[in-house]
Amino acid sequence: MNTDKIERLREDLLTSADPVMRCRRAIVGVSLAGMAAMAVVALRQTGVIKRLPEVPVDGFDAEGVTLSRTAFALGVPDATLSVASLAANIPLAAAGASDRGPWLPIAAAAKAGAESAASVWYLRREKSWCSYCLVAALANFAVFSLGLPEVIRVFRDPPHRF
Repeated sequence: MNTDKIERLREDLLTSADPVMRCRRAIVGVSLAGMAAMAVVALRQTGVIKRLPEVPVDGFDAEGVTLSRTAFALGVPDATLSVASLAANIPLAAAGASDRGPWLPIAAAAKAGAESAASVWYLRREKSWCSYCLVAALANFAVFSLGLPEVIRVFRDPPHRF
């Protein structure tokens, strides 16, 4: 990457007031929040910690949800996959200046859409709620929503078209 492109990327990420760049910075923040919630669950699912505290509200049972058969159905604790997936949003959001090509925003939005759908499926499958899982699901929905303005720009604005 040449020096001019590096400088443009750095400046856009750090200082651009472009609404799309603000959304991309927000994707980094909400992804980190989701990762934090799922990191705690991953600690429980791998036996590093012995108990998950939960909000004292009827219908919430972090232990029951995160240690269910569904949570291990893919052959790996689901929180570890969630942490990795949320982490992948960060370089996707940080890659390229404000006028980056169309394929990366489309791919990032498709990824986030699939993860939002998976969150809905998972939340509907369990009989109880898990506050940590809700934070991660909200992060997935937020990442998808925050990525849409850039996808709309790709299809609307000539410099960003295919």
